[in-house]
Amino acid sequence: MARYKREEQSFEAWFFGFLVTCAVMFGAYKYITHVTQSMGQDIIQKSNAASQRILEQQRQKQQAISDQHEQESKRAAQAVQAAGARSQYEARKSAAWTAYFKPSRKCASDPITVECGNEYMRAKSRFEETYKDTQ
Repeated sequence: MARYKREEQSFEAWFFGFLVTCAVMFGAYKYITHVTQSMGQDIIQKSNAASQRILEQQRQKQQAISDQHEQESKRAAQAVQAAGARSQYEARKSAAWTAYFKPSRKCASDPITVECGNEYMRAKSRFEETYKDTQ
């Protein structure tokens, strides 16, 4: 059985092979570094975009809450104003009724009779029909 005898290579061939191997390894290193950096930048950009979306959503929610509180405050102020106006209206109407209705002498002394109740109801009905608020 004959053994294969390897031919010795020259130094130049060996050095050229070494350079080619180094160049291939350096190219692979540069490629892997580039891919890794690209992936890192993509992750950072996506993270920044997501953060900005979240911040924008939070800002919109805060604005909506602020607008809602403002509207509630306006409604409460309007309700207080309306209640005050209603109270003033009722006070003016009550004063006008007091000035309008003067019971008869008989009803002034004994107001718990059917006749006095009817007199009161008729006067109240006429007052309601004719009352106009002057304010």
